[in-house]
Amino acid sequence: MAELCKVRIRAAGSPDFDIELEPTATVLDAKIAATAGCDIDPQFMIIICKGRVLKDEEVLSNCSVRSGDALHVARGSPLAVAAPAAAAASSSGPTSGPTIGITVKGPGGVDVELQALGANEPVERL
Repeated sequence: MAELCKVRIRAAGSPDFDIELEPTATVLDAKIAATAGCDIDPQFMIIICKGRVLKDEEVLSNCSVRSGDALHVARGSPLAVAAPAAAAASSSGPTSGPTIGITVKGPGGVDVELQALGANEPVERL
């Protein structure tokens, strides 16, 4: 049996907590486990690890998530996605497709807002 992967969950507005997952767990599995310590519905969760927004179907071990890593949980807003997506579609900027605005817990527990992120755009700083 493979050893469980213990990761720290950091969610804006909630205290940090740890969860344990199988190495073969998906990001969606991590979202469901994270509901034990934060009040965000998994369908509205955005998981960021090592500066990258992770997709639900990705396997954590394939995303280089290791035991001891932190997963930053942010609340996605369906209404916030619709307005920037329309603006992005009308501009000729480098980001194509829908964009999101999220809030994560940054250094020292301070909430940090990240605006107009593309679905495949890495997050460089938290």
